[in-house]
Amino acid sequence: MDRNPERSPPTNTDVVQTDADVVPTDADVVRFGSFEFDPVTGELWRESEPVPLQQQPARLLALLIARAGELVSRDEIRRHLWSDAAVDAEAGVNFAVRRIRAALGEEAASARFVETLPRKGYRFVAEIESRNGRGTPWRPAALRRWRPLGAAGILLAATVASLELSPRKAADLCGHPAARDAYLRGDYLLRQATDDALGRAAVFFRRAIDEDPSCALAYVGLAKASRTSLDATTRAGLLTQALEIEPSLATAQLEMGWTEFLRRRIEPAIRSFEKALALAPDLAEAYYGSALTHSALGQTEVAVTRIDQALQLDPASTAVAGDAALVLYWAGEVERAVAQFERSIELEPERGDLRWAAMHYLIDAGRYHLAAEQARESRRLYGRPPGGPWDSSRAEVEDYLRKVQEFYFDSERTDPPPAGSMIETYLGLGEPEKALAWLEKAVEEDWYGLHYLGVDPRFDPLRGESAFHRTLERLGLADHRFVSESARPR
Repeated sequence: MDRNPERSPPTNTDVVQTDADVVPTDADVVRFGSFEFDPVTGELWRESEPVPLQQQPARLLALLIARAGELVSRDEIRRHLWSDAAVDAEAGVNFAVRRIRAALGEEAASARFVETLPRKGYRFVAEIESRNGRGTPWRPAALRRWRPLGAAGILLAATVASLELSPRKAADLCGHPAARDAYLRGDYLLRQATDDALGRAAVFFRRAIDEDPSCALAYVGLAKASRTSLDATTRAGLLTQALEIEPSLATAQLEMGWTEFLRRRIEPAIRSFEKALALAPDLAEAYYGSALTHSALGQTEVAVTRIDQALQLDPASTAVAGDAALVLYWAGEVERAVAQFERSIELEPERGDLRWAAMHYLIDAGRYHLAAEQARESRRLYGRPPGGPWDSSRAEVEDYLRKVQEFYFDSERTDPPPAGSMIETYLGLGEPEKALAWLEKAVEEDWYGLHYLGVDPRFDPLRGESAFHRTLERLGLADHRFVSESARPR
């Protein structure tokens, strides 16, 4: 779902348009107490040593510092971190504040940096200087342009808030000043996650490599920025070069994991995710990737443990929240999966693809009332197909799926129906023979759902067909679902 490379990223009208204005100067790095903080990279140092700080807490710290001495309400924090989504972000705000306090080594009762105003919000109370030593209030324009990444941004940019992306580390691994500058510009654009920004980021990363072929981070950045423009083999080659230069790059191992996963090389993907975790034990996205890959192999116990760890480290991530529901469902934890679907939709209520997926799994679970609700919302978000009278929850769902079917087979459409959607639609309608007829086309289209043929219970009606098992064999997948005697392949 969240890793579908065909998903379009959201439009960001605030993307910086001039190269000279992409990356702030060193003066934008601020000093308070024994700490230094860079709002653009989200990196924190204490006496020149890096201090781990995750992406959302780093964004919150930047906001508090930008408003130093002022009350920042919890509602303002919610809007800053999660845009205008109407979600209950209480747990996410509390989590982010706790992580900031842990990084700064303070307790709420004796705050030296972040003061709590009960039931109101937070205030940054420490004296701030820019890196150049001038004690002027810090109000960089870059912060006003900065917007939180949505799930689609996570899809394309992956985790960027790691210790490897600090200017100091870039200086270590990109020794040439021009390469370092180009890398930082590319990294800033990578965070925007729009088609235009990613294309421009790739240009800067290539420039960094041209200036300094030993700049390992630039190879990683280019692989990330090119997920939709370069094939997986080429991206894997870039990441291999990065790891040959600097084997300890957790972000390179993480991106290699996703690259191998999209190539359906599940076991190599698991190895890369585990290496990333060995290098960066708090990297939530590596736990997330590990959960998905272990799920694909039917290793559900490990998968559930990993997704729980990802949720604990980053409870406000919409990408993790959405796919956590799938991991739980594939593991047979239906009640937890349904609750997780509800939470992920609360975090991002306008995600049509999330509601579409939730609808199909709720159909499979026999929760037609909840499925009908998601059908209603899917129809609203997609603006199709046309409406009609609905009599009951089950009839409502089936009516919606019939209209989806009619939409895709409309005589005025010039493009063919997407095979994955047709498989899901026919399975939802209880017509497995028609679903099976689209399986070969789904393989040709490299449908993302093929990763989970062996574990996803929605495909159970197809497991008695030899064509289904031939497809599993062709894809190098095993059937990890129980098949009864009466459902053996014919």
